[in-house]
Amino acid sequence: MVKALDDRIESVDDTMRQVGECLFQLQRAYRSKWAPLNVCERRLELRDSRPLQELIRDSCQDALEAERQTLIESRQELGDQIETMKEMLVALEKVKNELIEDMQHKRHGLRIDRYCLSPRKMGAGRSANDRLVLPQLHEVVHYGQPPSPRSAAPGSGKEHEAERQVSTRELITKAVRKEEDAMKLCNESDAAMVHTKRECTRASHKLEAVLAQRLEHTRALKHQLESQLQETEEALQQTDMSIARQKKKLESHEQPLKQLDKQFALRSARTNREGIRDIVHDEMEGHLGTVKRNVKQLTDKIQATQEIKNQLKASKDRLQEDYRCKCIAVKIDDACLKVTPKKAIELDRRDPRGGRCREPSAKGKKKAIGSYEPIFSGLIN
Repeated sequence: MVKALDDRIESVDDTMRQVGECLFQLQRAYRSKWAPLNVCERRLELRDSRPLQELIRDSCQDALEAERQTLIESRQELGDQIETMKEMLVALEKVKNELIEDMQHKRHGLRIDRYCLSPRKMGAGRSANDRLVLPQLHEVVHYGQPPSPRSAAPGSGKEHEAERQVSTRELITKAVRKEEDAMKLCNESDAAMVHTKRECTRASHKLEAVLAQRLEHTRALKHQLESQLQETEEALQQTDMSIARQKKKLESHEQPLKQLDKQFALRSARTNREGIRDIVHDEMEGHLGTVKRNVKQLTDKIQATQEIKNQLKASKDRLQEDYRCKCIAVKIDDACLKVTPKKAIELDRRDPRGGRCREPSAKGKKKAIGSYEPIFSGLIN
């Protein structure tokens, strides 16, 4: 029985070493998920700083939120496994202590049994001070018959021996079952680590692909806006040239109008006898009507061209605003691709909301209170 308990204690020690190693791997896997999660959070914060026009829910946003959820769930699963492994270590330690205590009792009984087999050696091993001296009969006040050895030791006998062996076997069986549970838990933990690593890697690769695709798409839109802005600028130049030509034509009609006005004024100075409607007057009125029609047509064309110019200017302003937003979106998406765990920690330390800002220097303390600089102003500008 002592040999069986000793072997089981060694086995429990080996199982505890394996459980401890598995616990270390779990804690390492749990901590390894913090850096990607921090990077994901920083990317989400960067994308939240996009202009209102670009602040839409796209596939990149979905991929970021999916990766964050995957990382959170993985850390939760690994954290539950860590707590379970710690409880298992405590249970194994408890079983080991029970085995050691039982083995100590067994070894103590074994030594006593060996002493009983060789009483001389036991007597020789006793010192002079350890000798048992019985009192004289007249010194005993109430003297009676000494009890028999069997009645003095009620723990001996076949029934008690069987119970002793059964309790030891039950303890060993309990230790075996606990070791089996521990090894099963180790296998579950290994499977959980492999599963979480695979899911996090898959989510990370998907996010990287979606971010790169989004960046290329935004850059393509940016180039399209550049070409449209160039075309709009050329159209505006053509419109200005057309307005200038039409105004020049309109100014060319000013001299005939002045001449006709002068001629009408001169002919109105005729006497009543000569103030008749003749062919010259009809020709002058026909010429005046033609000039007026031409002036009206040119004026209408100038107004229409001016309206087109105003529309082109409004379209140019919208294109410039859209182009500015696309430039900011490109910078933010590029910054999201370049975010690393180290940069994420630096951004975290620069963010006052995180509570991890460093102590400002003496130069920084001289700044006026309230002169807060946004975190991502450099990226936007």
